[in-house]
Amino acid sequence: MKEKQVYSNAPIVFAAVEVHHSPCRKFSSRDVSIIDAMLQGEAIWQHGTEEKENEAHQWISADNQTALIFSRDYFAVQTTNYKGHEKLFNLARLAFLAQDRVEAPESIKKIELRYIDEVRAPFPQDEITIDDWKPWISSYLLGPSFNGEIKTLDTKLGASLFTFRDFFIILKYGPLQGHIKLNVPLERLATPDTPFFLIDMNSLCEAPAKVPEWDLQSVCNAIEELHLPLRDMFESLITNKLREEVLNRK
Repeated sequence: MKEKQVYSNAPIVFAAVEVHHSPCRKFSSRDVSIIDAMLQGEAIWQHGTEEKENEAHQWISADNQTALIFSRDYFAVQTTNYKGHEKLFNLARLAFLAQDRVEAPESIKKIELRYIDEVRAPFPQDEITIDDWKPWISSYLLGPSFNGEIKTLDTKLGASLFTFRDFFIILKYGPLQGHIKLNVPLERLATPDTPFFLIDMNSLCEAPAKVPEWDLQSVCNAIEELHLPLRDMFESLITNKLREEVLNRK
């Protein structure tokens, strides 16, 4: 797997892979022991359960920044400390093997790959308008602009839907303040309480479109295909000034 280098100051605050499948039985204590054994040597993981209808089982990393989650109808890998697609991919592969060892579902319903970026720029002031983002963010995301004395005061969050081959990409974007709320059982890396520009990309395929069978290689291929357009999409949404002065800053 050939991967482009992660920026030294990458703005990713959350990344996840989710594989939704046909319902399986609830985990038994034996199932938990099987997954515990499979995770030995990968890292230090702490097991717990989330009390809800499907009783999701969670294995949380020692730094509380990565989670493997297994529910009756999906499994997921989530992280707030993104170290590159290859690491995320390998954890998703491990989660597939763990679910397959416990019980192989009959079919796959949906596969999702999601990246949430909080893009921050060195603004000299705290209160900014959408026009202040022009040197850093593609004009495509900033809405209409006008010459003369007309200045854009505010722009609400936007969303766009794209197709790529046999799947969809949902892009959410817009200027926000502070931090995006992540509804996950993880600690996020420290970031300043400043204005940021949200770039939230969710790449997914779901039935009845082209969804792979319950097969390791097929699912791995699907995850790779879902990832394929996202780096280029992100690069098209930012400027060289942001790359040089923020993302690649030593």
